[in-house]
Amino acid sequence: MIRADAGDIRRSYDAAARRARGDADRAKTRDRIVSAAQELFIANGYRATSMAAIAAAAGVSSQTIYLAIGSKAAVLQSVSDRVILGGEAAAVADLGWVHRLAAEDDPHAQLRILVTELVSLAERAAPIWRVTQQAAAEEPELAAAWRRHEEGRLADQRALVGLVRGLAVSPERATDIIHGFLRPDLWQVFGIERGWTRDEVEELALDLLAHLLL
Repeated sequence: MIRADAGDIRRSYDAAARRARGDADRAKTRDRIVSAAQELFIANGYRATSMAAIAAAAGVSSQTIYLAIGSKAAVLQSVSDRVILGGEAAAVADLGWVHRLAAEDDPHAQLRILVTELVSLAERAAPIWRVTQQAAAEEPELAAAWRRHEEGRLADQRALVGLVRGLAVSPERATDIIHGFLRPDLWQVFGIERGWTRDEVEELALDLLAHLLL
């Protein structure tokens, strides 16, 4: 039987540790890039934000951005993904609140969970939503990404509706209502333009959706 000596074990351990440090450093670099890009896109818009400006704000080179994420369109998509998922998980189905929604037996309590989380998402997403929507009108790559995003949002909401008990309308109608109402435009109009508080927006959404869906 061949046994590894202490030197082999130490070299293997050191290599694994270096890989872990490298992965952590790359993740931190990517996070700095996405954070810097988010601030610049919201402040200046997509067209006026250059890769050089993002690189300077993140403290990296433009080449590092291309290697870590890709084109400016890919950077905007990374910003959008982080805003939507809130940094919690890799997919909507993995989010903690979705598990709470599925485990809840009371339809009204389920609807409150859904409204609370989707209004929170609308608040987070409203600024970058407008940037992405405007950019999609200018670049074919972003227009295709926008369509895929909207299709994915609709599919996610269809899955969420499937978890809600006691619906008084068809799942497809319920999906359309939630898709059309609980969107970033909701926060743009009520929260930003009209100055409503988060609680006020949530109560409005909950009253309307309870009346329409349950």
